Amino acid sequence: MADRTPAVASGARSTVAGIVSTRLKIDMSDIFMYESESGTALHTTLSLIGKERAIAKTVSWHVDELVPKFIRINGGTLDATGLTFTVDTPGGSYVPSGFLLQNTRTLETYLSTTGGTATTFVVTARSWGGVAAAATVDNDEILIIGPAYAENASLQAAVTTTETQYSNNITTTRRNWSMSALLQEIANAGGTYGGKDPEHQRRKMLSLHKRDMEQFLLFSEGATSGGTATGTGLNPFIRLNATANVNTATVLTEPVFELGNETWFRSGESSSRIYITSRRCHGIVNAWPSTVQRTSSGQKKYGLRMSDYTSVHGDIRFVRNTALEGDEFIKYMLGLDPSQVKLKYVRDTRMIKDRQGVSTDGYEEEVVTDF
Repeated sequence: MADRTPAVASGARSTVAGIVSTRLKIDMSDIFMYESESGTALHTTLSLIGKERAIAKTVSWHVDELVPKFIRINGGTLDATGLTFTVDTPGGSYVPSGFLLQNTRTLETYLSTTGGTATTFVVTARSWGGVAAAATVDNDEILIIGPAYAENASLQAAVTTTETQYSNNITTTRRNWSMSALLQEIANAGGTYGGKDPEHQRRKMLSLHKRDMEQFLLFSEGATSGGTATGTGLNPFIRLNATANVNTATVLTEPVFELGNETWFRSGESSSRIYITSRRCHGIVNAWPSTVQRTSSGQKKYGLRMSDYTSVHGDIRFVRNTALEGDEFIKYMLGLDPSQVKLKYVRDTRMIKDRQGVSTDGYEEEVVTDF
């Protein structure tokens, strides 16, 4: 029989000498996630505002407004005597016979005499009232004060606006995790650090799905091809349909911000607005004077970090969103009127178990939302 030759070490045994490394236990803590769900502020905000079930793959709505009260001169005869004014189309259509108008630059007032065309309106005479006639210039602003009827006059033709239809698509987004049956049994028996791995993978899947929804709500462009459809997110929708509300100032100061609010608060049915804002923009806003105040419950509410701002035009709530990051979107704030926005869904978020194939020796789950 061969002689035994075990390894020996002289001196004291330590963690690095005299003991085989595999005998030392590993002090393994729980798994810590690098990022939280703080990047889902828009989805959370819309869920708080209220969700509404959709019954089709395309959802539509109409927007209506009052007949505009301003039109602008567009060339033509620019003098103090002409009775026909050329205006930007379709501004002349807003002016039937018997309407009082005023040039806001010269303050000369006119009374229309015949119904306008899309590009012109005609007046009875120059200088209705005390302000003398004055030559117009291109792009002069004309205020439509309203109809002024003669005694016992008949009604003029009615003027009404035509509604505009907008549409958006239902987006289906899904996430899944799968695991071999062997690893699942090992993990459930305590063979993995950080608890049972299926539970950890399920939490990650749900968090990732929520982040996906947030990014669709913020950035997605609407399109369809075959059976795939994507909805238009908040940022593309604003840029496509509300170009006058895009503030492209390179330096965010409070006066610049308030100038944008003057346009933003001009429309809508409420005097409250919400800004979904990046961390960088939120930091700039919080450096402004005392008009910024904390929420009554501290800095957080419903898991969101918020600040209130009292504008001369209305009340604003800033909601910080870590989804607005990267080279460009870190510079962004996206605004919405909470009375005019809804989160529509067909299948609200649900988790479906046992999605693996019939003969697969493993397990799979998914989470799905149509929204």
